[in-house]
Amino acid sequence: MRKSTKAILGLAVGAILGFAGSANAAISVTSTRTAGTGQYAGQDIVRFFGAFAPGSPEALALATGLQSVKTTLTTPAQFQYVTGQFALPNNGATNPDVDLFGLNGDDLAYRTGTDKGSTVDGNAIGTGVFVHDPTGNAFSVQGLFVDGVSKATTANNSAGPATNGFVLFQNAKSVRVEGFVQQPGGGVPGSDPAALSPAAGTKGAGALFAVAVVPHLSSVNAQGIVAADKGPSTTFDVTDIVPEPGTLSVIGMGGMALLARRRRKA
Repeated sequence: MRKSTKAILGLAVGAILGFAGSANAAISVTSTRTAGTGQYAGQDIVRFFGAFAPGSPEALALATGLQSVKTTLTTPAQFQYVTGQFALPNNGATNPDVDLFGLNGDDLAYRTGTDKGSTVDGNAIGTGVFVHDPTGNAFSVQGLFVDGVSKATTANNSAGPATNGFVLFQNAKSVRVEGFVQQPGGGVPGSDPAALSPAAGTKGAGALFAVAVVPHLSSVNAQGIVAADKGPSTTFDVTDIVPEPGTLSVIGMGGMALLARRRRKA
């Protein structure tokens, strides 16, 4: 059976623009891109979301939301972070810690913010991987990797002058975080309930679990495994990329050629 011109063109556009996602997976992973402002002027804020729909294996297993992530963020450019003094001992101004786990900004700030925000006001946002539980259950970090090399889970807060968080992460092209929201017990779940959404599969729907702040138009790849508090886990590989103007011209020319060909055959 022949694909329609629209279907062929759609596949071509998807391939060129890098519309990758966790298609046919229980948890859909999508990305959004927003231009930064203020301290993030000239940067793009790329967000990754995980969602599962009512009727999905997770929902049928009575999952309440997203609980665990193993996610690698990769860019050919340079990540931007929230930095400061977040752990003892105090490293001093020249040896700042890096907030890689979203501890200095709430879920609303991370979902909607376009500026770096403030750690004092609790609305700071930067590159990181996490799960935000609105009831306050902590995100427990089990693994941390920088450019593929395993590090202590406290490496982002290291006090060493040559190994402090900023030195370790400032030029990293790849950062991986593995962790989960702790379960308090007593029938109280630990998860981000935003993941259960009838809009699963729509860009920006569900639980926010990763953010990459990168120079304008820089590509970002996120891959790994996400899981709800019940049900199966989902493997994903999503690249958020902005096409160059020349690429858009190629898409337009290709679409016109396909339409012309169809008219000739009609």
